[in-house]
Amino acid sequence: MRQMQDSFLSMAQWTLGSAIAVALALAAFAWHTNKSNYERDRETVRSEAAATRDTLEALLKAKLTESQAALDASLTSRQDEIRTSVEKACNQSLPFASDIVQFETMSTSCKRKRWRKRRTMVLPKACSLAVYRYGQVLDLYVKRHTDDYEPRTS
Repeated sequence: MRQMQDSFLSMAQWTLGSAIAVALALAAFAWHTNKSNYERDRETVRSEAAATRDTLEALLKAKLTESQAALDASLTSRQDEIRTSVEKACNQSLPFASDIVQFETMSTSCKRKRWRKRRTMVLPKACSLAVYRYGQVLDLYVKRHTDDYEPRTS
């Protein structure tokens, strides 16, 4: 009976030891599998983040290019408006230039008479027109929020 009990106890110990060994082997296998899955998932998240960053960067560049094109178009139209207003102002002052050409072709005594008349009548109007146009340009620069108040030639 004692030998049977010892045999039974020995068999129980081997069974329990085998079960613990299988449990430890399964735990080690699960740990290794989870670790490799975690690393693979981490790399996947990194690559997705990089792809999302690249996509957002490309989208931002496209939007910036689109905004720049819209701004360039707006500035071009404003530049055309300014050019037409300057041309209109210049065309209004062309009669004064033709008067000057006629003045240069006159005799000296006629020049003196015309010069006196011109100085008292035409020059103040031309100066007031120039001041008015300069005020318009200043107003335009203030509306554009720029600090450069000197008109530039291209």
